[in-house]
Amino acid sequence: MYGLEEESPEDPGASQPIRLPQNLQAFRLEEEAPDEPETPITPASDSHIDQRRQYKTTWQEQRRKNKTAEEDDRRRRLGSERERKRRHQETSEESELRHRAGVEREWRRHLHETLEESEHRHRTSAERERQRDLHETLEESEHRHQADVERKQERRLHETPEIREARRAEDALAHGQRRRHSSQRPESHGEALTFSNVFPEEDDLGPMNVVCKHCSALHFKGELAMRKTDEFAECCQTGKVQLPDLQPYPNELKQLLLGQDRSSQNFWDNIRSYNSALAFASLGAKLDIPSGRGPYCFKVHGQIYHRIGSLHPNTDQPPSYGQLYILDSAIALQERKSNKANEGCLDDTLQQLDQIIRKISPFAEAFQLMHEVEKAEIERADREKRDTLNYMMVFDIDRRLDRRRYNILRANEIAAIIVDEGGDGEVPSHEIAVHLREGQLRVIPVTSTECDPMVYPLLFPHGEMGWHPNMKNTQGERNISMLQFYSFRIAQWLNKFNPIVHSGKLFQQYLVDAYVKVEETRLNYQRYNQKQLRAESYRGLADYVATAANQQHIAPGRVVILASSFPGSP
Repeated sequence: MYGLEEESPEDPGASQPIRLPQNLQAFRLEEEAPDEPETPITPASDSHIDQRRQYKTTWQEQRRKNKTAEEDDRRRRLGSERERKRRHQETSEESELRHRAGVEREWRRHLHETLEESEHRHRTSAERERQRDLHETLEESEHRHQADVERKQERRLHETPEIREARRAEDALAHGQRRRHSSQRPESHGEALTFSNVFPEEDDLGPMNVVCKHCSALHFKGELAMRKTDEFAECCQTGKVQLPDLQPYPNELKQLLLGQDRSSQNFWDNIRSYNSALAFASLGAKLDIPSGRGPYCFKVHGQIYHRIGSLHPNTDQPPSYGQLYILDSAIALQERKSNKANEGCLDDTLQQLDQIIRKISPFAEAFQLMHEVEKAEIERADREKRDTLNYMMVFDIDRRLDRRRYNILRANEIAAIIVDEGGDGEVPSHEIAVHLREGQLRVIPVTSTECDPMVYPLLFPHGEMGWHPNMKNTQGERNISMLQFYSFRIAQWLNKFNPIVHSGKLFQQYLVDAYVKVEETRLNYQRYNQKQLRAESYRGLADYVATAANQQHIAPGRVVILASSFPGSP
C-alpha cells in the first residue's frame, strides 16, 4: 500500500521481509477491513464543554500558583499588550463578534456556577477593586470609571434578549443577597454570639491624612472635590469660606477633655450637665435618648428652643443660667449643686469651670456689669429720693461688625445697658434684651450671633460669635450660609486643636442643634418667599386643602407650599 510489500517466504530468491511498525500494520489492517458505515461526528455537549473549561481553569490556576509575583506581573503585562495590539488591528465586525462572544461566555459562566462560587467571585472582585483603589491616582481613577461606563454600555449594546433577561435575574439575586446579609444579626447561643456565614464587605476609607490647601482641614481621600487633588467642598467650599480661628482654648479645659484621671473621666461622662450648669441661656427640647447598652445618641423630637431670662429670678424660683454670675462663686456653686441634673458633677470641677468662665467670658462680664449698674442706680435713687429707673441689657449692638477679624471681645462690645424709658420692654431694633426683673423667658432667634456662645460656654469660653446672615465669603460676592458656617466649624484641622470635635456627648448636641437651626432657616425662607418661589402655580393644591378643611369644619390656617427643590417636599 505504501510501496512496501511482503515477499512470499517460499521464494528462494526473495529478500528478507520488511517488518512494518505495529502502528502502520494496525493502520493497514484498518484500511483493508471491509467498509463499515461511518459514525457521524457530533459536536461536544454543554457538559463536555464545561468539563473542559473547568479543567483548563484549574490547570491555569495551578500554574499561576507556582509562579512568582514577578513572573505573574510580567505575564499580565505581556497579555495586556498582546490583547491591546490585537484589538487595535481588528475590524469593526471582529470587534462586534468579540463583544458578543464575551457577553455570551460571561453569561454561560455565571449561569452554571454555584451560589458558593458566585459569592467567592464577588468577594474576590471586591478585594481586587479595594486594593486597586488604594494604589491608583485620581487621574487613573477617573479614566477607569469612564472606561467601565463605556465598556458596560458596549456590552449591553450587544446583548441578546436571553442574555439580558439572565443578567437582570442575576442582578436581582445579588441585590437580594445583599439585603439579606445587611439584615442578618448575630444569633445568641447561651453566652456566645455567632455569625451565621455572614461576610460583610469591608469599607476602608484609608487614613484621614489629606490636607485641604485652603483651611488645613483633614479629610479622607474619597472626599476630594471633583477633579481636585488637595481641595474640598465640605470644609471651606474650596477656599470660598474662611472664618476666624477660635481663641486659644484654656489649658485647664483641654486637660479635662483629653486627660485620663478621675476628674477628666467624670467631666467626659457629664459634659452636657457641666455645660448646662455654666450656660447663660437654656436649650429646650423634647429629648428621646435611647436606653440600653449601645453608644450614646442625642435624639430630639420637634423644635429646639433657646431662651434667656432676666437678671433676677422670680420670687418663687431659684437663680439659674446667667443669673448665677451676679452671685458669689460659693453661692453659685451651691445653687448649681441643688439642681438634680447636676448630681453627677464634682464640686471641684464646677468651681474650677466657674472661675474660668467668670475670668474670660465677655457674657459673664456683661451680667456682672449690669448688676453693678443696678446697684449704682439704687444708691442714686435713694439719695435723690426718687424711683429707680428700669434698665435692660441689649445684645448684638452692631450687626455690621466684621466677624472675620475680631479679637477677644469685651462686655461693652457685645452688649449695651440702656434705660427702658417706655417701660414696655420692647426693643424693635435688636434681638436679645435682658431686663432686671421679668416673669417670662425670651426666645433667642436662631439668626442671633450670641446664641452659640451663650448656650455652649464650654465650646466657646471666650465668647466667639456664631453665624449671622450678613457674613460674606472670601470673594465678597455671596453670603455664607448657615450650613457652610457649621461645616467649617466642625472640621478637624491640622496642628490646631478644635474643642468642638473633642467634646463627646456635647458635640452630638451641638450637631443636632446646628442641624435644626439650618432646617428652620430653610423653612423660614420658604415661608417668607412664596412669591419668589411662584407658589401661585400651586393654587389647585391650596384650593384642595381649603375645600377639605371646610368639609371637616376646621380652619385651614396659612398654607405654605414648599418648593420642589426642598428636601421632603411633595
